[in-house]
Formats: sequence, C-alpha cells, structure tokens
Amino acid sequence: MGGHGLWGSLTLAALFLSTIGMASINAYTGTLSLQTAGVRLPRLLIVCFIGLLTFCVSLWFMYGGKDLPTRAQSFLLFIGYWIAPWLGIVIVDWLRRKGRVDVAALNERSELQSGYPAGVAFVLGFLVALPFSNTTIGYEFVTAHPDSPLRFLLGWISTNLLAGADLGFPVGLVVAAVTFAVMSRDRDR
Repeated sequence: MGGHGLWGSLTLAALFLSTIGMASINAYTGTLSLQTAGVRLPRLLIVCFIGLLTFCVSLWFMYGGKDLPTRAQSFLLFIGYWIAPWLGIVIVDWLRRKGRVDVAALNERSELQSGYPAGVAFVLGFLVALPFSNTTIGYEFVTAHPDSPLRFLLGWISTNLLAGADLGFPVGLVVAAVTFAVMSRDRDR
C-alpha cells in the first residue's frame, strides 16, 4: 500500500472510508433535491444514475490524458461557476422575505410552490457566465476545437474582449438574480 509508511497508509485508508460516507450523504441529498424539484423517479434509480455519472467523471479524470491533480483542479474550478447564480437567487429571495421564513405557512401547505423560476434563473445564470469565464477547460476546448460553435460558450468574451479577465462570477450572479426577480415577481402579490 502506498502513502509512505504506516501513517501514510492509515491516512489513505481513512480518506477512502470517509469518501464512502460523504458519497452516501451526497447521493441521499441529491435524490431528495431532485425529488423536491419534481423529478418523479424512484430514489434507487436516481442513486444509480448519480453513481454512473460519478463513475464516468472518474474515468475521465484517470484516463483523460492529463495528470489527475491538474484535471481535477480544472474541473472543480469550472463547476464552481454554479455558486454565483445560486447566490443571486438566494439573495433575491432573502431580500423579498426580509430575512424571515414563515415556517407555519410552509407546514400548512399541502404542496410547495414550483421552483421553475429559480431553476430557469439558475441555468441561465450559469450558461451566461461561461463566456465571461477564464478556465483551463474552456481554453483547452477552444484550442482543440477551433471551428466548434461551442467555442463561443466557453470563455470567448473573457479571452477575446476582456484580455483574460474572469467576470463569470459577477455576470452569473446578476443574470440569475434579475431573471429570478422578474420571473417570480407575481408570487409576491
């Protein structure tokens, strides 16, 4: 076993076991989130899908041609662009509620309101942020596929108009916040 001696091996074993625990919690939370969003599939099927997707991403990391740390860092930085649109939606919702949640009203309802406006705002904020992003994944894709129409999606504005400045996070936040505010304004009445 690798890990430079007994302590290194024990550390790697502990990391492996903790990963199983974290993956179980993440799979459970992921299934609840999808079911709350309206996906009407059995939880076991959703967990299998998440497991398959995780397996495919793992294979891509291991056999994609680059070393694992660089590929993992690039992937994590790329998927980090979801945070700003999510935050924009949370801020608008928090401001509208003035920081308060009426738990009694939530408990009395037989069904929650649709999350459609938040879902649309989230996806739109993420997609609009990508041309303003500056990521290794975007750069590698554009250089490997110079004629692909997707090249305009991955960092094109940042690379060609902003001298590499990464404005993906603020753009994603603003687009998602404005979209959610406009789409959900009728709910406040």
